[in-house]
Amino acid sequence: MAMRTSTTTKNGVTIELFNDKETRQILIEAEKMVGKAMAKAVAVGATTVVNAARKRVPVDTGQLARSITYELQQQGPKQVTAIVGPTKDLLYGMYLEYGTGIYAVSGMGRKTAWSYFYKKINRWVTTVGMKPKPYLFPALQSSIKRIQALIAGAIKEDIDGFTVGIKGSK
Repeated sequence: MAMRTSTTTKNGVTIELFNDKETRQILIEAEKMVGKAMAKAVAVGATTVVNAARKRVPVDTGQLARSITYELQQQGPKQVTAIVGPTKDLLYGMYLEYGTGIYAVSGMGRKTAWSYFYKKINRWVTTVGMKPKPYLFPALQSSIKRIQALIAGAIKEDIDGFTVGIKGSK
């Protein structure tokens, strides 16, 4: 016979937890299911941001737009993070997002002019910086409601598919 260990009532819902192997296994499986649903939803959300960023990024050769991707990092059974951005070898993506020199968003940019040789036009160029042309942050902002809906929907879908037999019910 299962031994009742706790009763919790919140928002008119009463939950009784039993200290038996079957109930613990059901809760473990439910937690795994929620974790998988979260990972799936975060991946779809990250894809949404990637697509929005690719549409917003300034294009010269298209290399930067093509390099924007995401990586999922699972910190625990219910915590998933998506890292979205260009590949690390394309540092200029950061310069586009935040600006450089006197225009740098952080205020940490160089305060004096500098010169560099620009191969594309075959001459030296002097600059005080480049104004930011954000594409990642606006892509995230424009996708937030969709991401929230995707996460809620994925969890609801997986939870709806998870049926738990309640002890004492027919």
